[in-house]
Amino acid sequence: MSQTTRGQNNTVIGVATIAADLHKVMYIAWSVSIAAKNAMIISAQAGEQARSFQPLTRFIDEIAHTTIKSTEKVEHESISLTRLSANYLRTRDAYTRFHQVDRIGKDARYRHTFDQTIDKCLLQLQEQTQRLHQQLFRLNDFMQDLDMDMRAALAVASVCRIEASRAGEYRNSLSVVADDLERAAREIQNTVKEGMDRIHQLTIQDTEFETER
Repeated sequence: MSQTTRGQNNTVIGVATIAADLHKVMYIAWSVSIAAKNAMIISAQAGEQARSFQPLTRFIDEIAHTTIKSTEKVEHESISLTRLSANYLRTRDAYTRFHQVDRIGKDARYRHTFDQTIDKCLLQLQEQTQRLHQQLFRLNDFMQDLDMDMRAALAVASVCRIEASRAGEYRNSLSVVADDLERAAREIQNTVKEGMDRIHQLTIQDTEFETER
């Protein structure tokens, strides 16, 4: 397998992996939403002992919903990118085959009639390459936004842990909420970081193609 072909396959595999990983993030976000509802029930039962914790449960719930919406957006973008990269690979393969036939038959009598087909395929390939890079950058921007949301979630988790320590007999139950939020935020953050690293690896070299004939 040539280096160019490996680069093309890496692009498709990399994008597909990002999409699969982000699908897992959705389940994590839903678990945060459930944790937020449990926290509301616990803090309501605790009454005055968890009075300062109660407003935080709303923040946790808002973070969960924001994360779910952001993840849906990023996941949709990654799925769209997966389809685009698959189309790119098919077009790239067609262009490579056309180009090989053109070289082999360079002395053929009617070779010039093949030029229009090759030029049309090359133009399509250039357009798909440009769109692929644009969507990679777009996906990276969305993932950066999701990373910012998780930084906010970690900050809220720290405050939750402080307030939970003041909740008397409900301290342990509310501490679990803070721990769950922090664990989920870090897991999502790690997944997002891996996704952004993959995007950075999908460089121009991975989608280069020959333009000389």
